[in-house]
Amino acid sequence: MTTTPLRRLALGIEARRAARVLECLEEEVAASRATYGLVITRAGQIVAADGACDEATLEQLAFRLVPVFLASRQLSATFHEWPIRATVQDAGQGQVVTQPLGENWMLAMVFATGTLPAPAAELGRRWLERLAPLAQRASIAAGAARTPGGKRTIRRDSVDLLFKDE
Repeated sequence: MTTTPLRRLALGIEARRAARVLECLEEEVAASRATYGLVITRAGQIVAADGACDEATLEQLAFRLVPVFLASRQLSATFHEWPIRATVQDAGQGQVVTQPLGENWMLAMVFATGTLPAPAAELGRRWLERLAPLAQRASIAAGAARTPGGKRTIRRDSVDLLFKDE
């Protein structure tokens, strides 16, 4: 797998942190045997991307995943469950498994149809362990507001969404 060079990266992320995110993403794409993967912000900006894919396809997928990310966040707030993972079936790209990494970042991994190496919940847990701390640190570094009163309690991997693009 090769790292995809991107003209535009998400603003507000220092180079060292972006390099660490890219390094973790490369390792997860290889370990998951995904065709390619990307980390986007809730606005659809690409933070990091890795795998066999051109920049135009990455940008198109990032744009298409923004509503999925926003729906996941809204459902998370409604049902008090975090994170809500989504699986998108797309005839042109295969199976896209998304995992919110925090309130501002989402991971998307693209697999050939029917080739998940493990259940999506197991993959999601692994991705959260590896990449969520980097997303959380990036949010804090970018000046993200903290919730008043201290810590929040969250539950993990309890809700899945399935979207089918026809």
